[in-house]
Amino acid sequence: MSQKTTVVLVVLILGLVYSSLSSNSKEDPYEILGVSRFSSQQQIKKAYKKLARNWHPDKNDNPEAQEKFIKINEAYEILSNPEKRKEYDDYGHFGPNAQQYTRREPFFDTHGGFSFFFNDGPSSHTRNDFISNQVYQSHILPNSYQKPYVIEIISNWCLPCMQIEDTWDRASNDLKNLGVGSGVININRNPRLVDHLGVDHVPQIIGVINGQVYFFKKRISVRELKEFVVELFPLDLIQRVTTKNLDSFLNVDDNRPKVLLFSPKAVPSLLYHVVGFANQKRLSFGFVSTSNTDGEKLRRKFKALPNEPSVMIFKEEKSVPEVVVEGSELKSGKLREIVESNKYLILPRLSSQNVFQDLCPEERFRSQRKLCVILFTKKGKNEEEKMKLRTLAKEIPFPSERVHFVYMYEDIQTLVVEAMKDGAAAINTNNGTVLKLAILWNAGNNEIRYTWLPGGWHVTKEPTIDPAVQLKDMLHSIISGSGKMRFKSRVPAFYDEEIPGPLFRIMNKVKNFSKYVLGLATRKENMSIITMIVALFFIGAVGIFLPQGSDLDKRNPKSTNKQKTKSQGPALGYVQLNRSTEKELLKNAPHGQLTVTLLLDSVTPEETASSPLMHAYNDVISCYKRYQNARLFFRFAWLSIPENLQWCTEVMGVDKFGQINPGTVLVLNGYRKTVSVFKPTDLAKNEYFNNLEGDMMGFEDSDESETETQSDSLQGYERMRRKALSLSLRRELPSWIEKLTEGLIKKQKLDEWPVMDE
Repeated sequence: MSQKTTVVLVVLILGLVYSSLSSNSKEDPYEILGVSRFSSQQQIKKAYKKLARNWHPDKNDNPEAQEKFIKINEAYEILSNPEKRKEYDDYGHFGPNAQQYTRREPFFDTHGGFSFFFNDGPSSHTRNDFISNQVYQSHILPNSYQKPYVIEIISNWCLPCMQIEDTWDRASNDLKNLGVGSGVININRNPRLVDHLGVDHVPQIIGVINGQVYFFKKRISVRELKEFVVELFPLDLIQRVTTKNLDSFLNVDDNRPKVLLFSPKAVPSLLYHVVGFANQKRLSFGFVSTSNTDGEKLRRKFKALPNEPSVMIFKEEKSVPEVVVEGSELKSGKLREIVESNKYLILPRLSSQNVFQDLCPEERFRSQRKLCVILFTKKGKNEEEKMKLRTLAKEIPFPSERVHFVYMYEDIQTLVVEAMKDGAAAINTNNGTVLKLAILWNAGNNEIRYTWLPGGWHVTKEPTIDPAVQLKDMLHSIISGSGKMRFKSRVPAFYDEEIPGPLFRIMNKVKNFSKYVLGLATRKENMSIITMIVALFFIGAVGIFLPQGSDLDKRNPKSTNKQKTKSQGPALGYVQLNRSTEKELLKNAPHGQLTVTLLLDSVTPEETASSPLMHAYNDVISCYKRYQNARLFFRFAWLSIPENLQWCTEVMGVDKFGQINPGTVLVLNGYRKTVSVFKPTDLAKNEYFNNLEGDMMGFEDSDESETETQSDSLQGYERMRRKALSLSLRRELPSWIEKLTEGLIKKQKLDEWPVMDE
């Protein structure tokens, strides 16, 4: 028996298996109710009542009555609803996305596998697992700055995908429980997204973090996937803390609480990485391994558990942690909850607009207003005054969600000082020993209301003039509704003190870029690009050290320029279809090659490269450049209409030259001598000419000045038309190419390819 015959038999056997699986996987509601597909609603209702009466569990002692009764009700729910019944008749079952997910896939797929593996077959992927291009762009990419994502790439025809499915399910479930996002992309449903991601084979697993894509390259296992996720995080996310750098780590000049994990393990857990990444903007995270001598010293100093992990959160007090979580309490939800509830110091600094909005949130209702007690100080000064206010903040009886105690640097936040200047002059600062203190309410509609503490804030040993007592009384009266906020202003603009310095930003960018490039360098499809870059560097170095030109070149500059013009390369990397390239692109084209050709009114490569139509064409087909399967592959080119007008009329089968417009795309199958034509909607034509007067169209006599006006107007129309056609290309061509690959676009058959002009 030949190999081809064997393959056919295997296919037929698998087809029968799939048919049996499909037929048994879901019972037919028509068969359950015992009616035909052509039964009326009255007949269906009558059959349902009879069966429901006979199989009701209260009236039927059969052990299977309960299950049978449920199936009868489910079948009637489908067939009694005209929309659900139609969906079932069309697609085999019903649901919110039945048409999208149950369209009839071919038994064989162009990617080399059996479609039943992932279409109502034994695959365990649910609809919620699958990621579309819209979900990836609008959800996963933005959220990847808060948490990492791990995504599996599969296809309908993929036996290796089935082999790793159990491992993937276990790993993805574990990762989801830890807060890592996961999903599945099917290459058959989203070929453009897969091409955009740079995936060259299936199955493939990628990680997405901070808007960048990284590829998993090891043998798949739950352990390896977790290690892969850990490697995705920025290198400086978690700092290794030792006895030498402990003081600098616990320093809160950066306005951040410090989270410190003590663990007998050598590296921090994946959960700690995930929680740290989600909260890195407001807290700093450190790690101490108690398995070494230095770590053991720190463990004893802070009395952490010896054999179990402990998490401590430090605020202003370095010697004593504010919060301690140990052992079994370190579950995903508990750790995340504790970290998120301690994002700020006891007395945090208003260091940015986001911090202001978070600590002094908008509240329009007077009875529920939230107050901010703001101490005005200067950088590096007034530590005693801040400590006194911090102590009061811990002792104050008001709930933390109603009153926040904060401070700000008035020498940095000058715009805030200017916005709150009303009433400030009445406070005698006494040469800096008395500080201004305001009570502020963010009233909404970009408005704040505030009042000042009379006499200001200062440190004193006299209890009779203690400003803390006066501040408590003011807060009581304002919260109860009797106190008044005397002044109002617009919400001030805060200077962002948290922006890192330029040197730090550059170093961080270089570090992250190096990590990304290193990941790209190991991908097979990028080796050619890397080789080209190295070659360009080599050519540049050679050009620097070698003489700039020979004497002959200097004596004959015109000759050299002519040679350069003559040997110009293709525009934007696309070959021009003309007499010299028609053999390669058409007449001698291999079986399966489709030459996608854009028609332009340009003549030279320079004009083509600057054409908005060419740029729109380039943007649309960039994701198809590497598209190929067992049946076809694409070549992309452009063609000059003025140089090949007669050829275009013969290929397109038109009688008038006016029917050949720039922006038209021809898909030419050189081997089979077929052509498919895409014509973009000319949005500009009717819209423009409807706005023109009769004389502009040449229906009335005009003098020379009117002729010039008419010429300028027509030039404006051409510019407008090119822009409109390029917009149509971007909107309409992608879906047209998708239909083309599915065989839904009409093809015109030619006897022979016309001869192109010289």
